Amino acid sequence: MLAILNALWWGFLRRWYGGLFPEDKYKVIGNRALQAAVMIISMMAIFLSDYASWQSWFSSVGISLWLYAMFWSKGHGAVLDVGRTKNPDISRYDTWFNPVLKWIYNKIGWGNKIHGYSYDMWWMGIRYTFPMIVPAILINPIYFLGGMVVPFIYEHCLRLEEKRPELFKYPCCDRANKLSEILVGFMFGLLIYIFSLINY
Repeated sequence: MLAILNALWWGFLRRWYGGLFPEDKYKVIGNRALQAAVMIISMMAIFLSDYASWQSWFSSVGISLWLYAMFWSKGHGAVLDVGRTKNPDISRYDTWFNPVLKWIYNKIGWGNKIHGYSYDMWWMGIRYTFPMIVPAILINPIYFLGGMVVPFIYEHCLRLEEKRPELFKYPCCDRANKLSEILVGFMFGLLIYIFSLINY
């Protein structure tokens, strides 16, 4: 039950962080620093296994800051459409792994597919799986799965919106990317609760 509550909490947190309350309208609750602090504290509460141990505090602070900085605060550029835009803003693909991914695509003869569907799926997969290196090493390798499923969540939500647009009529969830944010947050909250519990 607590795992589900934590998952729901993170579904809300991710949507909040994704612009649920625009800062131009909501000066306090829309503030990015407040959102970041709540997310970091929420992770620390799960990762902290021993309140009397400085090592546990150090570890929980470190993992929480890493995940916030690398998993949550990094953008996902122009890949939200998963290859559907014919002329995407390629400047928004600018990441350390983008040149490597381009090189691989050119090497295997897929240069014409750069910024297309499969490219966006790989790009988003790397973008969300790489930050899971730290918790995968320190807590449980299954954390890698938490990064790998993100592009599939975004893709399936897009397909759902294309096939059943009538489902996206609620203000907080009126586009596929908003539903994706909620589901990714839910998955993350469930993941950190279950596997931190198992390993501690």
